[in-house]
Amino acid sequence: TGSVFTNHQISLFALKTDEKGNALPGAQLSLRDSHGNEVYSWTSSEVREELGSKLKASESYSITEIKIPDGYASHGTAVEFSVLQDGTVISDADLSGHVLKIENVPLDIRVEKLDSFTKKPLSGAVLKIIDETGKVIDRWISTEEAHRLQSVSAGKTYTLIEEKAPDQYQISAPITFTAASSDQTQIITMYDKKKSEFLTALPKTGGDGYP
Repeated sequence: TGSVFTNHQISLFALKTDEKGNALPGAQLSLRDSHGNEVYSWTSSEVREELGSKLKASESYSITEIKIPDGYASHGTAVEFSVLQDGTVISDADLSGHVLKIENVPLDIRVEKLDSFTKKPLSGAVLKIIDETGKVIDRWISTEEAHRLQSVSAGKTYTLIEEKAPDQYQISAPITFTAASSDQTQIITMYDKKKSEFLTALPKTGGDGYP
């Protein structure tokens, strides 16, 4: 059931929040009426945005996220609400105390390093993520746990590069991927082959190949 409050003058604020309820700056939002016309747009900040003065009674509205805050997943569908004739605002969204809260959760993008044959995790690989400009935004040494990426933004393209492979393994080719905007976990998997898998059997007089 939706929240309801009544006031003869329309009183409504919007606040973009993270998963802990803290103010989340950096989102670009658009307020539209029932005909799809943009009434107002703004960029979220540490304070709530006043919307009541932009609204009319007996009208329905939606708030759409135009730009996602860096490091966060998209809110998803538009937030809808209606203003009744007497100024009452009703919504199925998170509306409380004249404040409409619009929540975003952090992106969950993880990198796993696996053995190409056993499909088991590989520890000891030195890996890095670069953005489209070549800037290194994350670097780590693989463990048996998938690594959760830091400082990535939805919709942007990144490249996963292996700088050093674990002992007895061949370095893998880079993997380019786009950070999804979904709040679902995105897994990037890089496989390493053992060096022995690259060597062709050589004659006994042929040096140090594998028989």
